[in-house]
Formats: sequence, C-alpha cells, structure tokens
Amino acid sequence: MGAADWTMGSTAHTDTFARDNLPPREQWPELIFDLPELRYPGRLNCATELLDRAIGRGWGGRVALRSPEGELAYAQLLDQSNRIARVLTEDMGLATGNRVLLRGANSPWMAACWFAVMKAGGIAVATMPLLRAKELTEIILKARVTHALCDKRLDAELKAALPACPMLKTAVYWRAGAPDSLDALAAQKPGSFANVDTAAEDVALIAFTSGTTGKPKGTVHFHRDVIAMCDCFPRSCLMPAADDIFCGTPPLAFTFGLGGMLCFPMRFGASVVLVEKPTPELLLETIAKHKATVCFTAPTFYRQMAQLAPGRDLRSLKKCVSAGEALPDATRQMFKRATGIEIIDGIGSTEMIHIFISHTPERVRRGATGYALPGYRAAVLDDEGRPCAAGAIGRLAVKGPTGCRYLADERQRDYVQAGWNITGDAYTQDGDGYFFYQARTDDMIISAGYNIAGLRKIGRAREEAAGPRERRNRAVQVPAAGRVRRRPAAHRDRKAAEVQIEGARMMQILQPPDWAEPRGFSNGVAVRGGTTVYVAGQVGWTGSGVWQAKDFAGQFRQAMRNVLDVLAQAGGRAEHIVRLTWYAIDREEYLASLAAVGAAYRELMGRHYPAMTVVQVSGLVDARARLEIEATAVIPDSFETEGKA
Repeated sequence: MGAADWTMGSTAHTDTFARDNLPPREQWPELIFDLPELRYPGRLNCATELLDRAIGRGWGGRVALRSPEGELAYAQLLDQSNRIARVLTEDMGLATGNRVLLRGANSPWMAACWFAVMKAGGIAVATMPLLRAKELTEIILKARVTHALCDKRLDAELKAALPACPMLKTAVYWRAGAPDSLDALAAQKPGSFANVDTAAEDVALIAFTSGTTGKPKGTVHFHRDVIAMCDCFPRSCLMPAADDIFCGTPPLAFTFGLGGMLCFPMRFGASVVLVEKPTPELLLETIAKHKATVCFTAPTFYRQMAQLAPGRDLRSLKKCVSAGEALPDATRQMFKRATGIEIIDGIGSTEMIHIFISHTPERVRRGATGYALPGYRAAVLDDEGRPCAAGAIGRLAVKGPTGCRYLADERQRDYVQAGWNITGDAYTQDGDGYFFYQARTDDMIISAGYNIAGLRKIGRAREEAAGPRERRNRAVQVPAAGRVRRRPAAHRDRKAAEVQIEGARMMQILQPPDWAEPRGFSNGVAVRGGTTVYVAGQVGWTGSGVWQAKDFAGQFRQAMRNVLDVLAQAGGRAEHIVRLTWYAIDREEYLASLAAVGAAYRELMGRHYPAMTVVQVSGLVDARARLEIEATAVIPDSFETEGKA
C-alpha cells in the first residue's frame, strides 16, 4: 500500500515503517471534528497531554494508579515513565517510529511503560497476556517490532517467538531481579525526559484485533486518536470527576481497557485500580476495598457479579460501563436489581479505538445499545449503502474523529466504504435515533471482548471450540433418520453423564419428554444444582422429527422454538439466554433473510437480545439443514433436573 498524504505537519518519526504502510488517504474513512474539544493542534504527544500536563494542572500529588502493591501519584508515574523512556532511548537504542512490544498484565509497570513509549516517540504494540508464541510471532512480523518490554513472568512465550523474529533487536524485562532488568536500569536514570514533539497524526499505537485464529489485523491509531477517545465517550456519557476511582477487567492491550483503565482517568485527574487477574469475586472485593466509583467490564462479569453482590459493600460504586460484547437486557436488569445501578452499555471496536454508540444512565432504552455519541455519526445501511427505514435491519456504519486504518492490509476496503466505517454488526434504528443490536454480519465470534475468526468447517469449528476433555467425550453420530445426535459417550445407556465442570459440578441431559426417540439429539445439558444450561445444536425439525421448513427463515424459527423448548425443561425462559451461536451455510442467504429472521426473533425472544455469533460454515451433518443454533442460558434461581432426562 502506498504512503498516506500527510497534511497535519511533518512527522517526528525517523523510522517511517508505520506511516509508509498506512492505506492511501482515499481509503481512509471520513474524519469529522465538528466539536470544539475535538479540534487539536498539528503537534501533539498524547503522553504530554495526559501525564505531563497533569502536573501543571496541580495534580502531581493526586493518586494516579492503585494496585495491591500500593499507590502511585501523578508525579511519581511521570518520574517512572521518564526513567523508562531514557532506558528505551539511551540503553535500547530506540529510534522514533520504532515499534515496541509491550507484554504484561494490568499493573503500574505496564502503564508506565506505555507512557514511556509515547514520550520517546515510539509506537506501542501491546499484547494480551494469554497470547502464545505463534500469535506473538505473527504480530511481531506484521508490525516489524524492533524492541520489547516484558514482565519477566510472561517471558516464556516471548522467548519462544524470538528465533523467528530477527528484527526484534532487544527485549528488556521488568521484575527480573537482574542488573540488566528494566527495574535496575530505570533506577539509574534521572527522572526527567524531553518528550518527542510528535505530529498529531504520528502513529502512537498499533492495536491488533484479538483473534486466536485467522490472520490478525493491525489497527493504526495516532496520538490525536488517543486524546479524541478521551474527549468523546467519557465527556458525554461517563462524565467522570477528579475524585473518581476507576476499576475493571479489560487489559491495557485491549483498546477498551486502554481507555477505561488508563487514559480516561488520567484525562480527568482521577485514579484507577489495576488488578492483574481479576475474577468477579475479586472485582467486587476491589470495589469495596478501594471505594471504587466507576467499573469497566464485560456482560459476562456483570452477570456473575450480580449473583455475588448480596452482602457486599458496593456503596461507593456509581457508574458501570459494559462493552466488548452485546449486553443482554436480562443481565442489565439483574445487575440493577442487585446494585441499583443502570449499566451504561456501549459499542466500540478496535478499528475505531473506543466506544462510539452509548447512552447516559438517564437515557437508557430497553433493548437498545444507545445513540451515536456527540462527535460521531451512525447509520444503518443496506447492501447498496443507502439508509434503511426505521426498524429495518442493516449494516451499522459509523464516522467521527477516529476511524479504521489497517496496517498493510487489503481488508481496509471491506471495513471502510464510501467514507463510512462498516463495523460488521447488524442493527436496527428507531425513529428516535436509538440503535438495537441484531447480530454480526461477518463470521467473527465475539467472546468477552475477544474477536475470534469463525472457522469454515463445522467439524473443525466444534473441535476448536471444545476443550480436550470435550473432544474425547463427544460422540457425533448420524442415525438412519438423518438427525444430528450429540451426547457424551457415557450417556449411551441413557443414564446421566457426570462430568467435572468448574470444580466438581455435575451435568445432566435435558430433553422435552414428548420428543421422539432416540434420546440424545438436540439436548440441553444442565449443571446440576447450578444455574447454567447449554443447549446443543438445534436444526430446523420439530421435536417429533419432522422437517418444518426448507428455507432459512423457517428453519431459524423452528430451531429457536427447539432451543426454548429444551430450556423450558430446566425452568428457563428466553430472557435467561446469554449467548447464541448460529452456524449458517450461506452468508448471502443469511443476510437476505435478516428481515424475516428478525421478525421471528422478536416474536420468540421479545425485547431480549443476548450476545450473538454468526459463523459461516461449508456444511452441516444433515444436508437439508441451512443452519444450526446453540445456546447458553444462565437461570438466576437454582434448579433440579432429576427425572427430566
């Protein structure tokens, strides 16, 4: 791809790899800066704006970062970041524009390293802690990473990747306890540093979409983009104050976490609690211990936190933000009953850097994600790029002060069309400008904020999704009737299979009693004495084994009825479903059927919209099947399944 036409001043980067591999300007989305707070100068360093200027604002003595290891004031964070910036430039030979891999869980060290890279004019390439050597290698090669700062506890996978990455010249580790560790080197440096005078459109970070399969995409964001994300969603929806204390789960390597767990609180003089391995219970403990006022996490955490909330001291908590996947209304209501807090829902993307559609707690609308934030414009478009009528399903399109720029990737043409960012989500919009999520329009799986590319083969998809124990125990058979049969091998004698789940919970097969023999196909699998029900693959036939329809929409309607029938055996209802996965044969057939599918969906599910996934596959076991549906439900009250299988 050719270099972009730069119009906001000359670059400060001597290494122009990132700039040279941007898409040409004509492939960029239309950028809009129609609010006064979004009109930035041509020279801008986001570390200067977020950290150095905090001292001039009188915030030097205020707490910036909190962690189990203690507190760090703004002045202390500035001092530490300056020291690390000196290590990067003086000891590691960092040139402006070089890419720096950052590898660590949420911690003050990770935050200080990120600011240090910004100060030194480098480009941050932060990675999820769970990534393995293969994924790290792909990222390093794609971004041509030259330097790395890494938590010593995560060094194994990075070291395994190094032999295949000759351009990565040097890696330095913190918590290493050695003379050449980042800790030791930084301690020897002065606490001052002259920040590089970057252009507003100099690249600050390359954020990779978090797929564990498929070819990763690097999304390029400028120093201006980092500040713009701080001046849109937080300013218009969150409205934080300097005495707020943030907490949450998204990693700093995820742009949702970069905003909520670092940049947003810094922009407003607030503080953030950084916890390395949060669980729902630990997050509740963190809120109580640190008197946190703002929480960022995904719907799955809010659901579990609601169940654990009784008896907890959550009086300090004021605002909760959900993103990363669709927020089911049942989860919203369950959390509100438990805490009294109306969750602020939002949709963003790595390509857009952060949230662009959301709402204030006072302007929530049941079933809606929200409305376009000030600074952004959003529309629902048909396949020809024309606005859809109110209530019609189409493709969500967005434009504003941030937008998609893939690093050397032809998929730029798919994401940006006619100046719009096409997010890959199917939405409807009502007459008041509220947007309602319907499904994904591509073959991406979204799970707790991670984007996972859908696999093309149904068998392979199921095997990849299953754990080793599931793969050993699962039996997939095709009886003479042509139905899909799924059951654990131990259940062939129709006795309940007992499998260990999350520390010795028991599972049992569910099926409506009037359904045809043989037992075993289209089952629900209930956690005995617990709250979770997994409904196995449902196709477009009735419980008595009769095909209901040949068309996609007809099979969808019957498959959803089957899901609800099985769920009812556990005492569950539609609003208890937290995730649906659709395996569709033909993407075009699916898109063409969206209107009919949406009508059936609303009829059967009401205003409940659980997180949904659409995976395109090349075939299903039964040749007549146009799709299969799998569901996961969480029922608030415990249930007993004895005698129902």
